[in-house]
Amino acid sequence: MNDAPSTDPSANEDLHFLSAVDVFQVLDSAELSELHGRSHLREVAAGIAVVTEGAAGDSLYIVKSGFLRVDQGGIEVGSLSPGDFFGEMSLLTGAPRSATVKAAEPTTVFEITKADLAPLMQRHPQLAQRMGQALSERQGSNLKKTMDWQGGLGGGLDGSFETAEPTGSAASSACRPAFGSAPPAPARP
Repeated sequence: MNDAPSTDPSANEDLHFLSAVDVFQVLDSAELSELHGRSHLREVAAGIAVVTEGAAGDSLYIVKSGFLRVDQGGIEVGSLSPGDFFGEMSLLTGAPRSATVKAAEPTTVFEITKADLAPLMQRHPQLAQRMGQALSERQGSNLKKTMDWQGGLGGGLDGSFETAEPTGSAASSACRPAFGSAPPAPARP
């Protein structure tokens, strides 16, 4: 494997783009290059679904360019633009896709499968922790949107709610069944 920096301008641009995605900021440049080399760039025409609600899946997607709409139960619940990612729930837990994500215009996404990400997750427990945290935050956000959509039923009088979603090490523990146990952290002197 050649660890020398790429001279391909588009590869360097992609690496810079991936390095700005929050969950990948724990990776160094060599690891980002490895992730980039494992990822798959997909062009999606307007109107085409990238993922479909209820379908099985084991990929995470990062929007490189374009705009996507997110639907649950046939109702638009959000949108995604460059730098946003989706699919982490299915990737980490094996659960069916929780929404349909469809390109609203010609769109380019990076697809990263469980097999692509597993070696990095095993070497970097912090990556698993960040992915688990993103999963927890997304689930909380989805619950809030659902409660808002239902007019706050089940929430407090002020529309507040509490979740029992895992955070921190509990969230990263949820990732272990999908990716195996992370190696123990090296002892500090």
